[in-house]
Amino acid sequence: MYTPDPGDIIVDIDPGMAFGTGTHDTTSMCIAMIEKYLKAGDSFLDVGTGSGILMITAAKLGAGRITGIDNDDIAVAAARENLEKNRIQTDQYQVLHHTIERLANETFGFGSNVDHIS
Repeated sequence: MYTPDPGDIIVDIDPGMAFGTGTHDTTSMCIAMIEKYLKAGDSFLDVGTGSGILMITAAKLGAGRITGIDNDDIAVAAARENLEKNRIQTDQYQVLHHTIERLANETFGFGSNVDHIS
């Protein structure tokens, strides 16, 4: 069992059948980038959200509005469950079951290396 140090941010997830256990190198690298570059209040976009691990991390590090999209309804359900499990406020996030084209008029401050989807 893991014993957190003071100041550790804990992300508790059950990926179920969705991608995103937190052990893959790309997930670790994304979390490191979020820790380094996310500013409090930034909006955050997670494309292919899977388990929602990056959304949860962004929320716990101070992101404002958080959006996750995935084309897999199992992933969308897992992300929602994990956001609730981590006590992320429901008015702070949305998890959508569709592709990125549906966000063409949205602007994000952080995530997917874009400021505007076009």
